[in-house]
Amino acid sequence: MKKKIAFAALIGVLVLLEVGFRAFGFRAKDTSGKSAMHILPNTMFSIDSVFGVKLNPGHYTIFQPHTQYSVTIEPSGHRATCNNDSNASSKHPAIVFLGGPSMFGHGIDDNETCPYFFQSLLPGYKVRNLASLKSGLADNFVELNHLTNLQQGDLVVYVYQSIHDNRGKMFNRKSFSEANSNLPLKQFRYLTLDSGLAVHFNDYRHISFPLNSYSAAINFFENYYNSYITRPTEESHLIAKRAILSMSDWCKKQGCNFVLVYWYNDKYTDETLEFCHRHDIKAMLVKGDIRFKQTSGHQSLADGNKAFADSLINRFVSERLIDASQNQATR
Repeated sequence: MKKKIAFAALIGVLVLLEVGFRAFGFRAKDTSGKSAMHILPNTMFSIDSVFGVKLNPGHYTIFQPHTQYSVTIEPSGHRATCNNDSNASSKHPAIVFLGGPSMFGHGIDDNETCPYFFQSLLPGYKVRNLASLKSGLADNFVELNHLTNLQQGDLVVYVYQSIHDNRGKMFNRKSFSEANSNLPLKQFRYLTLDSGLAVHFNDYRHISFPLNSYSAAINFFENYYNSYITRPTEESHLIAKRAILSMSDWCKKQGCNFVLVYWYNDKYTDETLEFCHRHDIKAMLVKGDIRFKQTSGHQSLADGNKAFADSLINRFVSERLIDASQNQATR
């Protein structure tokens, strides 16, 4: 009798959990494929021995829930900025942007990204968007260490987000993993750094729980578990600080300027800033919001990126990192 009561109580708790999760907007896992990212043509990514996954040159359309956008990848394997760079002058340094999906322009067209607006406002400069659509700091670390065409005086701008320290943002890896049916990749490969800044390749696998397509509660706990096992840790943030110092030192050896830009504060960002100040790494706050949100339209994202580019230019001019007195387009 006690076993029957306990079993009935367990069933009752599970039912209440399910009703509660659904009442708060959680749903069972969508297995129809409508929630996944789809890319046409499906040749945008390929496995690479240096970068894990590289972007192939071409013009692509990316479909995600609530939005679709166009992405142009240049022959260099990076996102196009703006055709205004044909006016770039050798008198001005090149400006290279590093960062995560927000700086890459996840969720928006080529002409709505921050580097695009930056190039449009400063047509005399050559602006390059080397931000990572994949994860974040580890990809930027590898990207910078393999650049061969930087010149003395060039400016490297790392737009920093602590959530991308070491492993990157789980959501983006999950999105690409779910898109595998539309990509010629068996697994989405991402990069991590160890404490000695050695690069490691990892195939992301989202661990699935049974019955996740029927239960909102099970789907919630599945996502929570995967987020937990890929969460940033104190160690990952320590590695990130070492990587940033290495990136800054690399730029100094090339005769380039390195600046870390952040646009919101949290515990780990504050710790990173203190670390930068101790090691004479230029860091600055430029407030803005360039995050992709499923509910945001193109216009709000584009406006946010344009405002952020405008704020960056004003700050860089005041810090004498760039000279825009004779160079800015009409604003």
